[in-house]
Amino acid sequence: MSIRTHHQPEQQPEQQPEACTTCQPAQGLCHVGRATAPTPHSPRQCHHLDRAQGYMCNHKVMITHTHSLSLSSLLSLSLSLSLSLSLSLSLSLSALSLSLSLCPVSLSLSALSLSLSLSMPLSHRLWLCRHSDANHWRAHHRRPQS
Repeated sequence: MSIRTHHQPEQQPEQQPEACTTCQPAQGLCHVGRATAPTPHSPRQCHHLDRAQGYMCNHKVMITHTHSLSLSSLLSLSLSLSLSLSLSLSLSLSALSLSLSLCPVSLSLSALSLSLSLSMPLSHRLWLCRHSDANHWRAHHRRPQS
């Protein structure tokens, strides 16, 4: 089941999706508003993953920002990534079993399993955005040390 959400020519509402104005590497999210001219430090290109999470910054911005991270944060993030993948797999399996047993609830459960399956191919983008969060956490965790 390959589902493409980043490109939907059929479902195109009258309201065009608002473009990202400025990217915040510390939070990994972008302000949603009117489109402005991209700057060399923060391009305007963004990827829309989920309506609840909003627009995430482009992976180029994240890669440029990851150079300031330390090796300890990289190791902790690789562990958290493997844990999140295992959790998403177990959740998708349980959601499938529930949808098989409950016919009327299959609509709500199918949406949940769909979002989980979409997070697997986009794991590198999610990891990069969470990578920026780790930098913010490291800066906050680094305050008592220094």
